[in-house]
Amino acid sequence: KHLFIARTNKQVDEMVAALREENMMFTTQIVDRKTWFVPFIAPENKSVTWWLVSTFAIIVASISALYYIKTLLDNPEIRQNLMDSLDVLKG
Repeated sequence: KHLFIARTNKQVDEMVAALREENMMFTTQIVDRKTWFVPFIAPENKSVTWWLVSTFAIIVASISALYYIKTLLDNPEIRQNLMDSLDVLKG
């Protein structure tokens, strides 16, 4: 048994072509690359679908919370109450 690691598709194609030309038996195995963006594309022990759904849910929840806070701060009564509360806390 031998293990050959190819980092590019070109290297893989050349290796497979050479093995086929010599009529040698071989198996291939695809392993995650060791680059910085791999955890974002395929998180370890989680499916990509779960990652996409959770990311989408977090984004929607954040936007909703920011919109709610913005509407509260646009209300002059609530803004005045907040300023009064800050004045009381400052002493």
